This record gives sequence, C-alpha cells and structure tokens, in this order.
Amino acid sequence: MKKILELEATDFLNVDKDKFQEWKDAQEERAKKSKVDTPVAIILILIVVFFKGFLPSLIFVIGIIAICIYSLPTILKVMRIQKELGITSRDVQKARKK
Repeated sequence: MKKILELEATDFLNVDKDKFQEWKDAQEERAKKSKVDTPVAIILILIVVFFKGFLPSLIFVIGIIAICIYSLPTILKVMRIQKELGITSRDVQKARKK
C-alpha cells in the first residue's frame, strides 16, 4: 500500500498537477502537526483519568481547544483542496492500494 505522499496526480483522473502538489504539501504539513497534537491529546486524556477535580478538567478543556486551534486550519485546508480536486477519501484509498 502506497503512502499518501507517494501518490501522483496520474493516480487520479483529470486532476490538476499543481493543485495536487498543493494537496500533498498540505497532507505533509498535517502529518507533521499530528506528531505534536496526538501525544498532547493522549497526555490530556491521561491527566483526566488519573487526576480528579476541577483543575485537571480545566486543563483538559483548554488543551483540547488549543489542539483544535493548532490542527483545524491544516485539516480544513486539506479538505478544501481535496474537494477542489474532486477526489474523495474513497478515491485516495483506491489509489493507495494500486
């Protein structure tokens, strides 16, 4: 199975190569950000599980808001470009299996 960054515009029908490269760059940026926000989310969950009270809950809520502020713009950019290209998640899955 190919990685997303190994896909080419030729794997999809009628896709603009420049726009496709922009989509791959956004995917790469999202992958880099996930290396930060995923561990932070796990730590926040562990804080709530192991510590009880108002302060851990407040830290959890503030942390989740911060993760959304950090990650959401990149996720939305990937989704917007993917929609402009006219490819779906299913198309990406099929191309990865080739």
